[in-house]
Amino acid sequence: MRQTEIIGVGMTSFGQQADRSLRDLAGEAALAALDDAGCGRLDAIWGGGAATGLLAGQSHLAPLIAGHIGQTPVIAGSVESAGASGALALRAAWLEVASGQVECALALGTEKVSDADGDLLADAEAAMLDREHEADAGGSLAALFAMIAREH
Repeated sequence: MRQTEIIGVGMTSFGQQADRSLRDLAGEAALAALDDAGCGRLDAIWGGGAATGLLAGQSHLAPLIAGHIGQTPVIAGSVESAGASGALALRAAWLEVASGQVECALALGTEKVSDADGDLLADAEAAMLDREHEADAGGSLAALFAMIAREH
């Protein structure tokens, strides 16, 4: 593996942004990261969202954003790992660069929960757990993380 570096970052402001779509928010952050990195052309883009399919009705985040920011054709993949989805996208992008497969990769961690109602949020959280053994028994992500922290 070759040495790699994070050479640019970008993000949007936190808060309720009901007038902006997931595509617009992720696109803004992606373009800011590319500008910060001085990377005009991407070789790969990896998107991570805990429940974008359920909460925003939008899966396949990376190909969506690649097209939105004019970075096609490009290797584009989406990953999910609950609250670690953005970190998993970063790992995938890092592996692409470290392995020598690409020169410039973008990782996105994206979620928009402010538009979702409470029942949809509860269903999305249950989907991030083992629904049969944890969620249906009343478990929550906060409780699971607390148990993991206590065990650590």
